[in-house]
Amino acid sequence: MLGSLDKFYGDNPIYVHIRRDTDQVVQSFTKRYSIRNIGGIMHGFGHGILQQPKKYKKIDLTKLAEMYVDVVTNNIESFLKDKTKVVRFDITDPEDSIRKIWEMAGIEGDVQKAIDEWSVKYNHS
Repeated sequence: MLGSLDKFYGDNPIYVHIRRDTDQVVQSFTKRYSIRNIGGIMHGFGHGILQQPKKYKKIDLTKLAEMYVDVVTNNIESFLKDKTKVVRFDITDPEDSIRKIWEMAGIEGDVQKAIDEWSVKYNHS
């Protein structure tokens, strides 16, 4: 996918890499793994890409999730390394990133309303 994005768009768009705490992401992927959900990304990564057909134990799931998060993050960072319009967006502290996107894109309007919208919980679980 990233190669196709680069080929089609190159350095033209503003690329936004949305990030959050790595441990929280790993925990989220670990909780979502299910041997019955063969369509899930953890199953696809562990069984399809890594070719590890065994059922994972809890400790192995955490290692698998860590590896998956590292692979995805490294691929994104590699893709972005030569891009000139990149925003690394920390979802726990979005204000600076929103302001940067607003400025880079020349957006008009109330930037504070956009920032305030991030504190609204729509599907809180």
